[in-house]
Amino acid sequence: MKKLKSITAVLILMLITVSACGKKTESDKEIIEPDTMISESEENEAADNALTETAKTEMIEKESEENGTADSAPAGTDRDIIMRSGHPTYYGSMEKAYEIWSDVEPGRILFGDNSYGTNSKMILSLTSYRNSDLIRGVFINFENFVEENDYSIDDAIKIAASYMPFEIMDQYYEFSGSEQIVPDESRKDDASYFVVSYRLTEEGKNEDHPYSGSIDVIITMSGDTVQNIDITFGTPRWMNSLSMNEYHTEEWECDLYDYRE
Repeated sequence: MKKLKSITAVLILMLITVSACGKKTESDKEIIEPDTMISESEENEAADNALTETAKTEMIEKESEENGTADSAPAGTDRDIIMRSGHPTYYGSMEKAYEIWSDVEPGRILFGDNSYGTNSKMILSLTSYRNSDLIRGVFINFENFVEENDYSIDDAIKIAASYMPFEIMDQYYEFSGSEQIVPDESRKDDASYFVVSYRLTEEGKNEDHPYSGSIDVIITMSGDTVQNIDITFGTPRWMNSLSMNEYHTEEWECDLYDYRE
């Protein structure tokens, strides 16, 4: 009997020890494992966030480059600006013009502003009327270009051609003629004008469309240097009275269709 009691006591003591060890182990798990799990979760979440932010940055940079609005992208020369890929033409969209040149320094591109002759920074002016989105005037001012103005008549013709609405002209217009207007010897200044004109065809006159009677391109030269290009409807009144203004015409053959791309 005494021996049985001793065995029972030993068994009870062993159970108490095992129970105590089990509680300690479970307690240790409660302290250690959650900490480890939180650390791993936070690390994974941080890595995912980093990848997401990188993807967002790359996407924004790509969109900026495609739209030509990246702050870090150099604007290039003034010629690069006026010749940007996809730029609108005469009869193009004023809304699209805002998108193409939205990043250019204010005052360098004028949208629907007729006061281009008085602006000291303007390199390109686009005009419309009656709240229309249709561009009905393109004026490029080489005298305000930052780079040296060494543009020739050949350079000006190629630039002017890029602003011609050839697809519309294919449907409604025909070549009307070209000429050079030069000063008489009695006139003191050396400004001369190269004029290329297109007029509505007979069919074009009778069809319903928003386009005007003629498209006239006037390139103003000072000596051998281009001053400006004006793409507009009609020519200045003084060109109808050349002799009174001490000018005369000389033969000059040019059709901008020859420079169509």
